[in-house]
Amino acid sequence: MNFIPRMESRIQGFSVQGGLKWRVWDGVVADLWDVSCSKHAEGRYISPDPRLFIVLELDGDGAFDLREEASGKFRQHQRPFSMSYIPAGLPVNSRVEGLVYLLAKGVPRHG
Repeated sequence: MNFIPRMESRIQGFSVQGGLKWRVWDGVVADLWDVSCSKHAEGRYISPDPRLFIVLELDGDGAFDLREEASGKFRQHQRPFSMSYIPAGLPVNSRVEGLVYLLAKGVPRHG
C-alpha cells in the first residue's frame, strides 16, 4: 500500500528529512514529517480532509504558528505535544520563528 497525503502545500525554508513516514491502524492514517527549518520558514496548506496537526518535538527558542487565512485566528506551537484541529477546506498559513527542527504528525480524518 502506498500513501500520498491529500493536500496542497507551498513551502519555503522547510526541508523534509528522510522523506514522508506514515502508519495505518484501524482505518486511520498518520503521516510523520521530520523537518529542518530555516530562520524564517513559512508555508500555505489546504486539504479536502479535516486533520489533527500534532507537534511531537521542537528544537530552538521559538514557535511554529498556524494561522487561518480568512479569519486571522492563530495557534502557536511552542512545546511538544501541542495540537491544532484543521477543518476540511480551510486554508492555513504557517510560519516559524526561532526553530531549527520540527517533528510533526498529521492525522487526516476520512468520512
